[in-house]
Amino acid sequence: MMNASEFNVNDNITFVTGTYGRSDNSCGEPEVSPTVHALYNTVFYIALAVGIPGNILSATVWLRHCIANKSSSAVYLAVLAINDLTYLLSTSLYISEISIELVWLYDPAVYLSLSASTLAPLLVLVFSIERLIATLRPLQVRCT
Repeated sequence: MMNASEFNVNDNITFVTGTYGRSDNSCGEPEVSPTVHALYNTVFYIALAVGIPGNILSATVWLRHCIANKSSSAVYLAVLAINDLTYLLSTSLYISEISIELVWLYDPAVYLSLSASTLAPLLVLVFSIERLIATLRPLQVRCT
């Protein structure tokens, strides 16, 4: 059993970010092949190229004054788009940070990334519950 002082964040992200110059494999995981690492980076950068403009566009559409005032679902979807954008940007920060050695940026980027990845399923759950209530009780939903 590990106590808090023995916990190392870098051991838990070995597969996600590759080894990046680490000569030891202290966590007992198999080494990532260069082909898998290159494939991961390619897919990640494609997701960045599509996800960043897509989430910005989605958030602007859902936050329009005429749409956001009429539907609470629009607010949930806009927050989800902003959350996904935060996840993409923070993940790209801490992955690229390792290669450029900005140590002060690593912990906040990991914290943002983990917070955004935790918040996304909760937002989907709240959105689903809100839609379920609107479906089960259609006449009790307030209209403005």
